[in-house]
Amino acid sequence: MISLLDCTLREAPIENMCMGEHTSGRLLSGLSKADVDIIECGYLKNASHISGSTIFNTVEEISSFIGSKKSNVSYVALVDYGRYDLKYLSDNPGNSIDGIRICFKKGEQKDVISYAEEIIKRGYKVFIQHVDTADYSDQEILEFIGWINTIKPYAYSIVDTFGAMYTDDVRRIAHLVDYNLDRSIKLGFHGHNNLLMANANAQALVSELFHKRDVIIDASLLGCGRGAGNANTELIASFLNSRYQTNYDLNVLLDIIDDDMPSLSKLCSWGYSMPYVISGLHSTHVFNVNYLLKKHNIKLNDLRSIIESLDGIQRKKYDYELLDELYMNYFGERVDDSEARFYMQGISNRSILLLAPGKTLVKERDKIESFIEKKKPFVIAINGKMDNFNEDAVFFGSCKRYDYYTETYKNATAKCIVSSNIKRESGEEELIVDFQTIAKKGWVNYDSSAVLLIRFLLQNKCKDIYIAGMDGFSRNKSENYFSETFVNDVLPDNLILLDKELREMLTELREESHMCGGKIRLVTHSHYEGVFDIFDGDEDM
Repeated sequence: MISLLDCTLREAPIENMCMGEHTSGRLLSGLSKADVDIIECGYLKNASHISGSTIFNTVEEISSFIGSKKSNVSYVALVDYGRYDLKYLSDNPGNSIDGIRICFKKGEQKDVISYAEEIIKRGYKVFIQHVDTADYSDQEILEFIGWINTIKPYAYSIVDTFGAMYTDDVRRIAHLVDYNLDRSIKLGFHGHNNLLMANANAQALVSELFHKRDVIIDASLLGCGRGAGNANTELIASFLNSRYQTNYDLNVLLDIIDDDMPSLSKLCSWGYSMPYVISGLHSTHVFNVNYLLKKHNIKLNDLRSIIESLDGIQRKKYDYELLDELYMNYFGERVDDSEARFYMQGISNRSILLLAPGKTLVKERDKIESFIEKKKPFVIAINGKMDNFNEDAVFFGSCKRYDYYTETYKNATAKCIVSSNIKRESGEEELIVDFQTIAKKGWVNYDSSAVLLIRFLLQNKCKDIYIAGMDGFSRNKSENYFSETFVNDVLPDNLILLDKELREMLTELREESHMCGGKIRLVTHSHYEGVFDIFDGDEDM
């Protein structure tokens, strides 16, 4: 027998799993109506339940969420071993979940057996799955199977945590497990889609085991899940209907996707991307990739080089301090930037206007032009050409923006000031600034180009600094820039973090400017008006 398990309600990468009562309720109802065999309702955790969230503390809370159960559907929740105390778990009341899935990390195998036994005693089906099956040797897998054969859980799953498996990997492990696992225990597969193999790998497991034992395939609507996402419920259902005579209602699944997934996709993002490919290629935790991605200046080959420098153990964990250290070391070769500093000190007695690529650069253009006409500042654009303003220099802290600028504006006459995390040797009309001296750790986005530039100016005694177009960031990328050419691949949640951290870093820079007798002011409206004053048009004119 084949069973399809949908884990959308647990996999959706939303903060605190708060997709809202309406959306989560409709997803649960629709999946039941489509006759999906097993529905994962969310997490059981040592945390208070929040209305609209699919993180629960007790099965009674899940009972209220499920409502009327459908007889041919099983309902389960997932427990991350070590994060749920069984003191909160009552005996199976019959009107809540039917089973509990336990995931655990390497090194916890023995402890999880007794934990699973206790859950079985309380009347629940137990599904056991260790994180990253590929990280276990054949001998370690066989040893663990020996243990679980003694307690006979409902199911045991192969898990491709980093989306690194190909079909031959799945078939080999499936054959090993099938030969040694008690026949009464169902064998499942949970795949991630880093290499776009999740659906193919799920199909491979079914074809390998269909005539041998009961199997369970995990999937989610539209492949919804953290990072690259999972196998697709709608595609797996179609495959099983076509090849194995199952009867999942595809029309209902498509209705759910039409009606309810758009609201979910506005709250979070997932899917294929080159950074997640790198995560799959190197079997590294997606959090490592996500953390480095928040450093919006990083290029894919640099990201891959940093990931490659992690050893096998480090790749499975997420040590952010280590990643920061590796990032700084990777870009941290010291350079002699005396020429750039001498150049800036030569203009330190002038007013300096920084142009950032926010929409106010266009909306408040008249105000900016009036400021330039009256104040005659030295104009520095940040990371590119700014809407036909005649900048004196362009500062680059982003390698992607530097590459675009140098390819697009080959005849530009503005001086290029380039942070050494982009290049270490200057070209014609270029000045290189030592990244190590202008970067200050303490934030994920400490390499923000605007922050690097302002710190460089303050270090060189520039006291009269004005900023235009630094509007701030929102989730909607197209609203953040005056031109689509500046829109990047930073994830929406990371943009919100960037906005928050920019406020903190700019506040610190404001205090540094005060200490040296200077002042930083805004020429255009901005999220950061609470940090800097808006320039009074009559001031100092």
